[in-house]
Amino acid sequence: MGPTVLAARKPRRINDDSMKQFKGFILRFSAAFFSCWMILLCSLTEVSYTNDLSVSRINPELLVGANAVVRLDERTFQYHEPGSGQMLVRRIVTILNSDGLSHASLEIPYHSFTKIKKLGGAVYNSAGDRVDKIRGRHFDDESRVSAISIAEDSRIKKGRFTHSEYPFTVEIEYRIDYSGFIQLPAWTPVNREKTAIEEGSLTVQLPRDAQIDFRTFNVPDENFSQTASNENRSYRWEITGMKGIEREPFGPPWFELLPAVVFRTNEFQMDGYAGNLEEWSSFASWIGYLWQGRTELPQVVKGEIDRMVDIHGQSHELIQAIYTFLQENTRYVSIQLGIGGFQTETARSTAENRYGDCKALSNYLVAMLRYAGVEAYPALIRNGGFSFPFDTEFVHNPFNHSVVTIPFQNDTLWVEATSSSFPAGYLGASNSNRHALVFHNNGGKLVETPLLKPEDNFQKRSATVKLLENGDASASVSTQLGGSQHESVRSVSRQAQRRQRQFLDDRLPFNLYDISSYQIEAGEAKPVASIAMDIKITSYATVVGNRIMFSPNLVERTRGYLTPPRMRSQPLHTGDSYHDVDSISIEIPENYTVEAIPEPVSLEFEFGSYSSRVSVADDGKSLNYSRELLMEPGVLPVGDVSQFYSFINDFVRSDNSQAVLVKI
Repeated sequence: MGPTVLAARKPRRINDDSMKQFKGFILRFSAAFFSCWMILLCSLTEVSYTNDLSVSRINPELLVGANAVVRLDERTFQYHEPGSGQMLVRRIVTILNSDGLSHASLEIPYHSFTKIKKLGGAVYNSAGDRVDKIRGRHFDDESRVSAISIAEDSRIKKGRFTHSEYPFTVEIEYRIDYSGFIQLPAWTPVNREKTAIEEGSLTVQLPRDAQIDFRTFNVPDENFSQTASNENRSYRWEITGMKGIEREPFGPPWFELLPAVVFRTNEFQMDGYAGNLEEWSSFASWIGYLWQGRTELPQVVKGEIDRMVDIHGQSHELIQAIYTFLQENTRYVSIQLGIGGFQTETARSTAENRYGDCKALSNYLVAMLRYAGVEAYPALIRNGGFSFPFDTEFVHNPFNHSVVTIPFQNDTLWVEATSSSFPAGYLGASNSNRHALVFHNNGGKLVETPLLKPEDNFQKRSATVKLLENGDASASVSTQLGGSQHESVRSVSRQAQRRQRQFLDDRLPFNLYDISSYQIEAGEAKPVASIAMDIKITSYATVVGNRIMFSPNLVERTRGYLTPPRMRSQPLHTGDSYHDVDSISIEIPENYTVEAIPEPVSLEFEFGSYSSRVSVADDGKSLNYSRELLMEPGVLPVGDVSQFYSFINDFVRSDNSQAVLVKI
């Protein structure tokens, strides 16, 4: 079954000249009105700050543990009409030491729908005296075309400003004019740790009939206000006197610590394409309209698909064959020009050029699957880490990637079109366990991508070890990996031997060893990989007189202990989910017997478990070692973090415990 079609407005292309003239009049009137408003607003700020920027006027409490102090972060967004507005920015930061020097750098991204105006500022010494003036020519204007792009219209203004002595203060002012947007950047007055803030504010001004929605993080309700007149409304958020924050080990994500406001207007417009964010289906419909009519395939590709259908029929093997065809005949290249940041290239051009970005490759794959009679849809997703938690009730555009979903009656198959090696059905850790917006010509809906559980992210290792009397050893090791733990192995399996050998070297805990042979493979149809290797290890064991001491844990040794903090103020996040199992047989030298082995260990806490055991074989000629570690993501409140540190340190101690052999 396909995605449920939700009611949505069809995006409209704006072409009417009279409407443009009317909107132009409204735009000019609104700009003039808001400019007068801003002159008054900025003049009030001038009185407050430029009279005294000396470091001595900073509240001493804000200096404690800080690398920098944001004296002022003031942003005012003036909304004119859908897709049109201005952002006025004034930011003053005092850099206290070299660790805060990153605050003296400024990067302002822009593209074909934005223009940067009135860029300038000044540098002040500790006494607040101006020592340098910053003008637009002091900024480099660079392309943001990345190594995986062949065309982007994204550019960036970059400036770095310093002074001979700390502390010093940098003031920057500029204006951004928008001629098209879906959603504006979030307001994050502090985006680094150990940064205090004296004053910060975001003001959003818009016509009375314009609709806005927003979400706030770490901004008290009492710091929000709104005003309204017959024609206009204004929303304002403020932050004052906030001390610098340092993220503690295993601490929460930044959106739980630092202030931020994410906002959007209901109506938007880009490149003449108007849409709205009242419902997820509305946004899906807008994207679907941009992609409409772009799935026609070249005849040669149709012939290839016909051949695959003849071989595989309607089966999972057909989907894998089409996906493999995509992987072998295209490569990922980013192309982001104008509305092309949202609108896909045609399937025909992608097939002929043999490259495309995530949108183009997803669209091409969907086109091939549909031609083969397989129902498939593109979906927008947030790849990588989350900037802010996903709120299903807040319709917005957090997406930066496109994937493909293939619905079945009782299941759904997901495909990462940009991967050159993943099997069909595996999205990768950076796309898993999150919301995706599935879309088509008439709408779409939010769905959830698969969750990778510990049993999916597994590592299973078995080894046989022959221990020699001089402490050296030879070992045959076989490791099976799945899910997120297999991804790096899958990647390196396609690389040169030199890179593969370096990869293995980085994973082995021995000082002196030689890998006599190895093999790295990745599964074609499942998200699994394997490593097999034969190793000769020098001084694996320590020989003292007639005794040999060694750790039965051959490879998976966690060495570092964690020091519990004396005081903690932040909850603890345990990290990713995974499940590791080791099974090792160690043949002991002739004329030696077991004198001591580590005690069995079994540990548990709320989000994990660990066990290890060493036993002597019935014939007394070998030791059998087993180890199992399972971890799940979770959050421990401040009062319960001690159990995490105890759990980690107890299993580290077990990982490094020693067995002792004695000569008979």
